[in-house]
Amino acid sequence: MSSRATPKKTNPRKPLQRVSTDLSHYDRSDPFAAINALRKLLSFLPNNPGAHRYKMTPDEHRLTMHLLTIVEPFVGPTISHHNITRMPNEILDEIASYVDLKRDLLSLALTCHRMRDVFLPNHFRYRVVKAKVSSMRVWHHLAACRASAQKIRRLEIMDERSSESEIIIPPNITTTDADVESTYDGLDLPAEQEKLLVSAVAEMHGLQSFKWSRTHSLISIESLWPTLLNCPQLSLVDLNDNTMFLPLEDQDPEEGGGSNYADEDTIVSSLLRIDLLRLTREF
Repeated sequence: MSSRATPKKTNPRKPLQRVSTDLSHYDRSDPFAAINALRKLLSFLPNNPGAHRYKMTPDEHRLTMHLLTIVEPFVGPTISHHNITRMPNEILDEIASYVDLKRDLLSLALTCHRMRDVFLPNHFRYRVVKAKVSSMRVWHHLAACRASAQKIRRLEIMDERSSESEIIIPPNITTTDADVESTYDGLDLPAEQEKLLVSAVAEMHGLQSFKWSRTHSLISIESLWPTLLNCPQLSLVDLNDNTMFLPLEDQDPEEGGGSNYADEDTIVSSLLRIDLLRLTREF
């Protein structure tokens, strides 16, 4: 009796499911899933028909590059933390403190979303401040927020007649001058403005340039001198103040050449360390 070998039954091979090319489908914190997807994607290449064998479509190529960027930080003996975009905000703030010019900060901010979110609101908008002495909300904010005041490199005190469109202040100062003035109701307002200004400048340890344009104000720069001289990086002082050319109260105007500062020699000698001092008189 002859026996015939019965053929073994084989299960039909299931077609492989292609890899999704949707980049948002892959978690950046999961490198193992990225590697598996990359291996699966490469295994399909020999099955492509004809001349397209071993060739990727544009979507597959884009996906491959995306998967490699997920895997790359985890390759090596230790996880790579050398990418500047992965550094904590405190380190990025410290790096920005060494960048003085706004155009350089803007270049850094335009490199990626992370840099933009750190450099634009926290540093770029604080590098230059132009405000009036009566802008109490500005001085109140800077006196209270020491970290913000230290980011200022150029400060200009504008004349009270200046246009509001010329004022440059950080946009996150939401209070108004009226809100701050209401807290000093019944007090000498010019004296309080002066105190707030001096307190704010005292926190500007990174100040490099100072401009004073005062022709119509009840506040003198005399009380600001000691604070300015304590700014370690201050190198440019530009004074535009008519009262600086007035004679002393006990001096005959016909004698001329007097200053309204009794201790003028002390001030001038203290300013010798400043690279450039400009005194201007408006007529």
